[in-house]
Amino acid sequence: MNNNLVLSIFPGADLLGKAFEQEGFCIVRGPDLLWGGDIRMFHPPANVFGGIIGGPPCPEFSPLRSLIKASGNITKHGNMIPEFERVVRESKPQWFLMEEGVFAPIPKISGYAVQGFYLSPIWLGEEQMRKRRIAFGILGEQAIDLRKYIDYAVFEPLKREFAVTSEPVRNDPIFKHRVREYAVTSNADPRPVALNPGGKPKFRERSVTTNDNMDRPGDLKMQARAVTSRANLTRVPIKESNKSKRLPRRTWEESCRLQGLPGDFLKEAPFTVEGKRQVLANGVPLSMGLALAVAIRKVSEGIVCGGR
Repeated sequence: MNNNLVLSIFPGADLLGKAFEQEGFCIVRGPDLLWGGDIRMFHPPANVFGGIIGGPPCPEFSPLRSLIKASGNITKHGNMIPEFERVVRESKPQWFLMEEGVFAPIPKISGYAVQGFYLSPIWLGEEQMRKRRIAFGILGEQAIDLRKYIDYAVFEPLKREFAVTSEPVRNDPIFKHRVREYAVTSNADPRPVALNPGGKPKFRERSVTTNDNMDRPGDLKMQARAVTSRANLTRVPIKESNKSKRLPRRTWEESCRLQGLPGDFLKEAPFTVEGKRQVLANGVPLSMGLALAVAIRKVSEGIVCGGR
């Protein structure tokens, strides 16, 4: 078994594999739907790879999964974590790393001790806010806490951005003041909601707590806005002219920068701009991948030397 040889499954554009390559690992990429492959038909050889990395498709564990199911729909690919577990069982690597959504379960594989934790690029000193669940498994009965080998930033940066396909965070105090000035009035009288004959409300409202941490007022796309403050409870209809107003979408170059990539990333890929955005959004930020790769390098060196 070559401890430096790593199998990357569910790779997509494989930003996670790219980070491990920069740390000196040799990456072999498995099949992916993006390139016409099917992980369910993939059976790796046993005792060849030192490690396995990957992030199974995670809509099943997205914060929006409840909305998807409530609308009567199902996620496209379902839970693919069992396929990750199967590949690990067949390959029998020394260790594995799974990156997933925050609501994803920890994989359970016989013979491996697994430690789960959360990680976000902003905890590493980057601007991007993207909390993910990491599961690190190692052959044997003694789990290893990978966080002990990660160099966390002493301070988080003041400027913060959400994941690459989201709109920019607006921490501008003047901008926030204008939003609160528009939304909050002195009228505290509650107003009943009128109902149609079918029992559906004609006028839906959404409550929002106004404070200095309200970063994304552009997300409140309702016909009315209910704002809760310490002093009063006010419902203010949104003017027709304001329905179409949205925060400007960040450029492709800016999205690449937040992921730790050059602005010409995927320049030669035959995808539309929207397709490139989806591929980029599914990738692991390079800073996070590098932090994990460095930590695993430290752990694997201890394994080779016979220590823990």
